[in-house]
Amino acid sequence: LLAGSLRAATTAPGAGVPNPCNSKSGGVFPEVAYHQGKLWCAVQTGESLRVVELNADLTVASEKKLALGPGSLAFPRMASEGAALWIAYRDQATAKLVNLATGESQSLGASGGNDPVAVGSGLVAWQSEDAAFTMVREWAGSLVASSRFG
Repeated sequence: LLAGSLRAATTAPGAGVPNPCNSKSGGVFPEVAYHQGKLWCAVQTGESLRVVELNADLTVASEKKLALGPGSLAFPRMASEGAALWIAYRDQATAKLVNLATGESQSLGASGGNDPVAVGSGLVAWQSEDAAFTMVREWAGSLVASSRFG
Protein backbone atom coordinates (compact mmCIF):
# COMPACT_ATOMS: atom_id res chain seq x y z
CA LEU A 1 0.00 0.00 0.00
CA LEU A 2 2.77 2.44 0.97
CA ALA A 3 4.78 1.71 -2.17
CA GLY A 4 1.68 2.22 -4.31
CA SER A 5 0.99 5.56 -2.61
CA LEU A 6 4.53 6.78 -3.25
CA ARG A 7 4.39 5.60 -6.88
CA ALA A 8 1.06 7.32 -7.50
CA ALA A 9 1.83 10.64 -5.83
CA THR A 10 3.62 13.24 -7.90
CA THR A 11 4.13 15.65 -4.99
CA ALA A 12 4.74 15.20 -1.29
CA PRO A 13 1.49 15.56 0.71
CA GLY A 14 0.75 19.18 1.57
CA ALA A 15 4.17 20.43 0.56
CA GLY A 16 3.98 20.88 -3.20
CA VAL A 17 7.44 19.26 -3.35
CA PRO A 18 8.04 16.89 -6.28
CA ASN A 19 7.99 13.24 -5.17
CA PRO A 20 11.55 11.90 -5.47
CA CYS A 21 10.18 8.33 -5.75
CA ASN A 22 7.99 8.96 -8.78
CA SER A 23 9.32 6.76 -11.58
CA LYS A 24 9.13 7.87 -15.18
CA SER A 25 11.31 5.05 -16.46
CA GLY A 26 8.85 3.08 -18.55
CA GLY A 27 7.81 0.04 -16.53
CA VAL A 28 10.66 -0.07 -13.99
CA PHE A 29 8.91 0.43 -10.67
CA PRO A 30 10.38 2.12 -7.59
CA GLU A 31 11.16 0.12 -4.46
CA VAL A 32 10.41 1.35 -0.92
CA ALA A 33 12.02 0.15 2.32
CA TYR A 34 11.87 1.18 5.99
CA HIS A 35 15.36 1.43 7.51
CA GLN A 36 16.37 2.83 10.92
CA GLY A 37 13.21 4.90 11.32
CA LYS A 38 13.16 6.37 7.80
CA LEU A 39 11.64 5.56 4.45
CA TRP A 40 14.00 4.90 1.57
CA CYS A 41 13.16 4.51 -2.09
CA ALA A 42 15.11 3.33 -5.09
CA VAL A 43 14.07 4.51 -8.53
CA GLN A 44 15.68 4.17 -11.93
CA THR A 45 16.13 7.44 -13.78
CA GLY A 46 17.69 6.72 -17.15
CA GLU A 47 21.19 5.33 -16.68
CA SER A 48 21.29 5.70 -12.90
CA LEU A 49 19.58 4.17 -9.90
CA ARG A 50 18.69 6.82 -7.32
CA VAL A 51 18.54 5.62 -3.71
CA VAL A 52 16.78 8.30 -1.67
CA GLU A 53 16.41 8.63 2.12
CA LEU A 54 13.20 10.52 2.92
CA ASN A 55 12.32 12.87 5.76
CA ALA A 56 8.92 12.56 7.50
CA ASP A 57 7.47 15.17 5.08
CA LEU A 58 8.80 13.11 2.11
CA THR A 59 11.49 15.63 1.22
CA VAL A 60 14.95 14.27 0.41
CA ALA A 61 17.28 13.76 3.41
CA SER A 62 20.08 12.14 1.40
CA GLU A 63 20.61 10.57 -1.99
CA LYS A 64 23.03 8.10 -3.58
CA LYS A 65 23.30 7.35 -7.29
CA LEU A 66 24.41 4.01 -8.68
CA ALA A 67 25.48 4.05 -12.33
CA LEU A 68 23.68 1.74 -14.76
CA GLY A 69 24.78 0.64 -18.20
CA PRO A 70 22.78 1.60 -21.31
CA GLY A 71 19.45 -0.19 -21.67
CA SER A 72 19.36 -1.45 -18.07
CA LEU A 73 16.06 -2.40 -16.48
CA ALA A 74 17.13 -2.39 -12.82
CA PHE A 75 13.99 -3.63 -10.98
CA PRO A 76 15.61 -2.82 -7.58
CA ARG A 77 14.77 -4.56 -4.32
CA MET A 78 15.87 -3.38 -0.85
CA ALA A 79 16.08 -4.99 2.60
CA SER A 80 17.13 -3.67 6.01
CA GLU A 81 19.07 -5.70 8.56
CA GLY A 82 20.71 -4.04 11.58
CA ALA A 83 22.83 -1.12 10.42
CA ALA A 84 22.87 -2.28 6.80
CA LEU A 85 20.48 -1.36 4.01
CA TRP A 86 20.96 -3.76 1.10
CA ILE A 87 19.91 -3.21 -2.50
CA ALA A 88 19.90 -5.80 -5.26
CA TYR A 89 19.29 -4.79 -8.86
CA ARG A 90 20.11 -5.67 -12.45
CA ASP A 91 22.68 -3.62 -14.36
CA GLN A 92 22.31 -4.53 -18.02
CA ALA A 93 22.40 -8.37 -17.82
CA THR A 94 24.22 -8.65 -14.46
CA ALA A 95 22.63 -8.95 -11.01
CA LYS A 96 24.34 -6.81 -8.37
CA LEU A 97 24.17 -6.52 -4.59
CA VAL A 98 25.24 -3.38 -2.69
CA ASN A 99 25.52 -2.76 1.05
CA LEU A 100 24.53 0.92 1.13
CA ALA A 101 26.01 1.39 4.63
CA THR A 102 29.53 0.42 3.51
CA GLY A 103 29.33 0.94 -0.26
CA GLU A 104 30.52 -2.64 -0.84
CA SER A 105 29.27 -3.86 -4.23
CA GLN A 106 29.18 -7.45 -5.48
CA SER A 107 28.47 -8.80 -8.95
CA LEU A 108 26.26 -11.89 -8.60
CA GLY A 109 26.26 -13.10 -12.19
CA ALA A 110 24.14 -13.03 -15.33
CA SER A 111 20.48 -12.21 -14.71
CA GLY A 112 17.30 -12.07 -16.78
CA GLY A 113 13.54 -12.21 -16.44
CA ASN A 114 10.94 -9.67 -15.37
CA ASP A 115 11.63 -10.04 -11.63
CA PRO A 116 15.40 -10.50 -11.71
CA VAL A 117 16.36 -10.07 -8.02
CA ALA A 118 15.01 -10.44 -4.47
CA VAL A 119 16.54 -9.75 -1.03
CA GLY A 120 15.56 -10.44 2.56
CA SER A 121 16.19 -12.64 5.61
CA GLY A 122 19.94 -12.62 4.96
CA LEU A 123 19.57 -13.98 1.43
CA VAL A 124 19.76 -12.65 -2.11
CA ALA A 125 18.18 -14.44 -5.07
CA TRP A 126 18.44 -13.78 -8.79
CA GLN A 127 17.15 -15.33 -11.98
CA SER A 128 19.58 -16.78 -14.48
CA GLU A 129 19.92 -14.95 -17.78
CA ASP A 130 17.38 -17.23 -19.48
CA ALA A 131 15.12 -17.01 -16.38
CA ALA A 132 15.11 -20.82 -16.14
CA PHE A 133 17.07 -20.98 -12.85
CA THR A 134 16.88 -19.08 -9.58
CA MET A 135 20.17 -18.75 -7.72
CA VAL A 136 20.12 -18.14 -3.93
CA ARG A 137 23.00 -17.26 -1.59
CA GLU A 138 23.70 -15.50 1.70
CA TRP A 139 24.44 -11.77 1.49
CA ALA A 140 28.07 -12.34 2.45
CA GLY A 141 28.51 -15.94 1.42
CA SER A 142 28.55 -18.63 -1.16
CA LEU A 143 25.80 -20.22 -3.23
CA VAL A 144 23.11 -21.83 -1.07
CA ALA A 145 20.79 -23.26 -3.73
CA SER A 146 19.93 -23.35 -7.39
CA SER A 147 16.45 -24.26 -8.66
CA ARG A 148 15.24 -24.92 -12.20
CA PHE A 149 11.75 -23.89 -13.29
CA GLY A 150 9.78 -25.03 -16.34
